[in-house]
Amino acid sequence: MYRRYIIGGVLVALLAALFFVSRFLQDLFFVVIEDIGAFAAENTATVTLFFVLFAALSAMISPFSSAPIVPVAVALWGVETTIALLLLGWLLGDIFAYAIGRFAGHPIARQLIREEELQKYELYFSKHATFVRALLARLVFPAEIGYGFGLIRYNFGAYMFVTFIAEALFAVLTVEAADALISLRPAMFIGWILAIFAAIGCCYLLFRFISRENKILVWGRIQCY
Repeated sequence: MYRRYIIGGVLVALLAALFFVSRFLQDLFFVVIEDIGAFAAENTATVTLFFVLFAALSAMISPFSSAPIVPVAVALWGVETTIALLLLGWLLGDIFAYAIGRFAGHPIARQLIREEELQKYELYFSKHATFVRALLARLVFPAEIGYGFGLIRYNFGAYMFVTFIAEALFAVLTVEAADALISLRPAMFIGWILAIFAAIGCCYLLFRFISRENKILVWGRIQCY
C-alpha cells in the first residue's frame, strides 16, 4: 500500500511539473476544457453522472484514480460543486465497497482463514474498534478499507460517519490542489499536496501508536502485536 502511495504521489508530481512548465500542455488542457464544456452544456446530467460514477469507482480502487478528472471538473463547475460531486461519488463507492466486503467478502475470507479464527478476529476487533481508531483507519487506508469494515460487519452508520469525515477532508484537499494546478499556482499546489501526505502520514503514525499500545490488529499488515 505504501509503495502505491509513493508511486502515485511521484506520478502526480511529475505530471503537475510538466503542466506548469509546458505552455503546450496548458493550451491543450484549456482547449479540451472548451470542448468538454460545450458538450456538458448540452448534456449536463450525463456528464455529471459520469463524473460521480467515476469517482465512486475510484473510491473502490485507488486514492489516486480521481486525479486525472478532478482538474477538468474544477474548470467546468468550480471548487464548491466539484467538492460536492466528488464527495458524493466517493461515498457511493465506499458504500459499494462495504457491501462487497460484508456480503461477498465473508465467504472468500472463510476460504483463507479457519472459521474459528475468523470469528475470534471479528469479535476481537469489534470490541476494540472505537470511534478514534475507526476514523484513523479510514484516514490511513482511504481506498480499500471499506471492504475491511464490511468484512468485520462494522456498524454501517458508524462506518458512514467516519467515512464522511475522512472523505470530506480529502475531497477538499484534492479539489483545492486541482484548482491551484489549473490556476497555475505551483507554490499553492505543492502546499496542498504536502497537506494531503502530511495528513495521511500523521494519521498513520498515530494509528500505529494506538495499535501498538493497545495490542490490537494493525490493518493493512494483517498481523497482531
